[in-house]
Amino acid sequence: MMESTHGRRSKSLAIGAVALLMAMSAFVMLSADDSDALGNYGTESDPLTSLSCDFQEIAGSSTIYIAVGSPVTISNGEGIRATSVSSGFGLSINAEGDLTGTLSKSGTIIVATYDDMYEESCAGFVIKSIDTVKWNVSDITVYAGQAISITPVASGTVSVSGVGWLSASGNCVFGTAPSENGVYDVTVSCGGSSASFKITVISALAFASIPSSGIFAYEG
Repeated sequence: MMESTHGRRSKSLAIGAVALLMAMSAFVMLSADDSDALGNYGTESDPLTSLSCDFQEIAGSSTIYIAVGSPVTISNGEGIRATSVSSGFGLSINAEGDLTGTLSKSGTIIVATYDDMYEESCAGFVIKSIDTVKWNVSDITVYAGQAISITPVASGTVSVSGVGWLSASGNCVFGTAPSENGVYDVTVSCGGSSASFKITVISALAFASIPSSGIFAYEG
């Protein structure tokens, strides 16, 4: 029994429609995967703690969020290399066009790139260096000779500068206040970030002399 021309045409249209839908689905899935890959480079509230990739992988990414103190290695990928990077953040470009270093402070870093295959500048990107250190420092007043112990950050390794009578171990700053009164400026650093506060040293109250006998009295 021969199939009618109309029947064959309807079947062909149905097969074509199914093929088109499958192709569209595949395209949508690919686009979504690409979008996820390009957008998966940290957020301001949850920055990356390291980045190792090539420029081809991050082509089209507008902003990458990375924590201060994190290592960065972005290699020359398929002829795409770095040509310039904002200075002062600890990143540099080698002879091959790789971008490497450790982020030293927070801020906005502009990276320009070049495509050797097409011999033209291509879309660069921005690195947002995020300070994740949460400081707990405030000005304090202590007596001369008083022991001092301060925990400026919840976790991490701190260093201290500004005075010679304070030391640091782990996330703790400790020492003994000097005998001389004064206001001292202290800076603590952790993970490339720093914070400053003042320590005011005052004299401890004490009697200049104590009666050897009798009664010490005062009129109220």
